[in-house]
Amino acid sequence: MEGPIAAIEAEELMPGVDDGIQNPVGMIGAKLEADVHVIYGVRTRLQNTIKCIKHVPLDVANISVSGFASALAVLTSEHQQLGAVVIDMGGGTTDYIVYSEGTIQHSGVLAVGGDHITNDVAIGLRIPMNRAETLKVEHGSVEVPAEDETITLKREVGLPDRQVSKQQLCRAMNLRVEETLTLVKKELEKQNLLDYLGAGVFITGGCARLRGLEPLAAQVFGLPVHIGHSLTVGGPTSAIESPEYSTAIGLVRYALGSQRDQHQAPSPLQKMGRSFQHLFQRVRGLM
Repeated sequence: MEGPIAAIEAEELMPGVDDGIQNPVGMIGAKLEADVHVIYGVRTRLQNTIKCIKHVPLDVANISVSGFASALAVLTSEHQQLGAVVIDMGGGTTDYIVYSEGTIQHSGVLAVGGDHITNDVAIGLRIPMNRAETLKVEHGSVEVPAEDETITLKREVGLPDRQVSKQQLCRAMNLRVEETLTLVKKELEKQNLLDYLGAGVFITGGCARLRGLEPLAAQVFGLPVHIGHSLTVGGPTSAIESPEYSTAIGLVRYALGSQRDQHQAPSPLQKMGRSFQHLFQRVRGLM
C-alpha cells in the first residue's frame, strides 16, 4: 500500500512514546531507551583508595561518588521529585549533585574546600595553618560583622600571644565561600537547572557548620537553603547527626540498598535464563 493512506495507517500502528518512566519493570513496550548519567574518575586514584581499604582489612564490593552518597543521606524522595541540589563542602573538594523529577540531572566536583579557607586565613593574618584552623572553627564566620572585635590567640610553644581582627578573619572566609558557591551556581546556570530546584539547596559536609553560611548561600542562589542533616538514621543519632557524617551515612544506605537488590526474588525472565543455562550444562556433560 502506498500514498497518504499507507502513511496514516503506519502512524496509527506505531506504539506511543512514554517519557519519564523511572521503573519500567513489568510494563509492555516495543522499544526501551534510557538517558544515563555517567560519572567517571581516574582509575589509578580509585585503585589506590581500594588498596588502602584492603589493608584494614576490608573487602570493597562497590564504589560510589561521595556527592551521591551525601544525597542519599540528606534528601527524601519528595525532595528528589521537587528538585534539589546537594552541595557537599569537604576539606579538599566541594561536590554537588542535582536531582529533578526523582533522577540525577547533573553532578560535578570543584577542587575547593575547607582547607582553602584555612589557607586564606593563614595568609591573610600571617599565622600558621594549625592556628588558622583553630581560629576558623572557634571564632570564624562567613558573615562579616558590622563592628570589629579583637581576638587574642593564646601563646603556644615558641610563639607569643597575637591580636587579630575578627572582621579581617570573617572577610577572608566570606570571600572564599562566596566564590565557591558562585562557581556552583554558574555550573547550574550553564545546565539551565536553577529553575528546577523546587526544594532548594542542601549544604552538607564539614564546612556546613560554618557560621552564617545559610544566609550567604541564600543570597548567592536566590533559593531556599537548608543545612543538610541525615534523615535516614533511626534511634539515638546525636553522635552522628552533624553534616560532616552525611557521606558516611549515605554509603551505609547505598550498601544496604545493594544487598537488598541482590536478595530480591529472580524475575521470570531470569528464572528462564537460569533454566536454559542448567540445561545447556547438562547437555555438555552428556556429550
